[in-house]
Amino acid sequence: MASAATGDETARIKRILILFSENKFLPGNALVEQAARKVLEQSGRPLEFYAEYLDAGRFPGENYYRLFREYLQEKYRLRPPDLILARRW
Repeated sequence: MASAATGDETARIKRILILFSENKFLPGNALVEQAARKVLEQSGRPLEFYAEYLDAGRFPGENYYRLFREYLQEKYRLRPPDLILARRW
């Protein structure tokens, strides 16, 4: 059963992680990130944005994907995102 949110829960900063499959220098990635920020900031809640870039075109392979996944798990272990958006080209 869902419970009503307390004042502390509603005021807490919400963490948003945007995952991109390619590198950060693709112009489309910047546009997607800007658009996501614009839309999500309309909520009026305090937000903290993070972006990660897999760069899969230059580093394909299951071993790299596993290492990247482990890196993300450790990096965000103590500050997990409330929302993850994934952008695949």
